[in-house]
Amino acid sequence: YISDPTCLSVSLTADKKTATISAEAVPKDGKTIAVIVTNPANKKSQVCHVTINSPYEELQVTEQNVTMKTGTTHQLRYTYKPDNVTQKDLEWQSLDTSIVTVDEYGTLTGKAPGTTYVMVSPKYNPNGVYAQCAVTVLAACEKLQLSDKQVTLNVKDQKVVKVTLSPKGCTTVLDW
Repeated sequence: YISDPTCLSVSLTADKKTATISAEAVPKDGKTIAVIVTNPANKKSQVCHVTINSPYEELQVTEQNVTMKTGTTHQLRYTYKPDNVTQKDLEWQSLDTSIVTVDEYGTLTGKAPGTTYVMVSPKYNPNGVYAQCAVTVLAACEKLQLSDKQVTLNVKDQKVVKVTLSPKGCTTVLDW
């Protein structure tokens, strides 16, 4: 006996002592399916409870491009379908860990300037789904140097004061 034959099929050997149980679909209620084996001689039964995992069919990172600075972190978020995925464990991977690392929760850490991709895929992945995000890491500005630290002006005079940021190539918006 199979409690939900639309989700499971059972093939028996000729002597009916061995069964191959095949998953056909995920139960709509997400519950286990009972396969009951009965000995007709004494009417005693054993139950095999079968859980069918519902895999990811779609997986998307909510941001396609992330720009961050060295030494900072950024949390990636994702969406997926269907809603009844049973094994939700994901594997995150940076294609270049010298630029950015990613932990098991999708938290990025900027390591060095450059651009790479971060990918995420389900550990249970019979559908081969994955998502990716381009990550650009910019150098954080650590030093600020003014061309002039003291300026004396007469009325109607002007003086240009330049700012040099380092390391070279870093970017920031300055407050004046």
